[in-house]
Amino acid sequence: MQFGPDPLLGRSSRSDDITVEEIPDPEIVQALLALQLEGGYVVLVGSVTRLANQLAERIGEVHFVGVNPPPDVTESTVLSLLQSDSKIPLKAGRARGCVIGEEYAEEPWLTEAGRVLMTGQRMVVANESATVSGVNPIVADRGLWVGVRE
Repeated sequence: MQFGPDPLLGRSSRSDDITVEEIPDPEIVQALLALQLEGGYVVLVGSVTRLANQLAERIGEVHFVGVNPPPDVTESTVLSLLQSDSKIPLKAGRARGCVIGEEYAEEPWLTEAGRVLMTGQRMVVANESATVSGVNPIVADRGLWVGVRE
């Protein structure tokens, strides 16, 4: 479903330019999200939508919403795909977790991820220097930033 053109079209950094080797390890992402219960949505923005199937195997009974995925990612029973120019098209406080690819580790995507994240849930950003209003940092190391929504 399209809510606007991919904002990275025509820029030097696109989701399809980031290789599988450059995205975070799904085991690490799963551990950092710390999802204990099944159900709900996890938002994946950009290149990290490539992790959906591997995360689904580890987490189970969670549906993934991929925003602005690379062209090689296709929808499945565990992944719905959306395209948007500046917003994550979900209501505020609906996501149980958010993972932001390094190419989207900037505004307005960081604020949008914080907006859709449920209180007490975690966000993982593939850029350890990220800062997100309303999301308290937990750790920033090895290219990843993790925070929890207040």
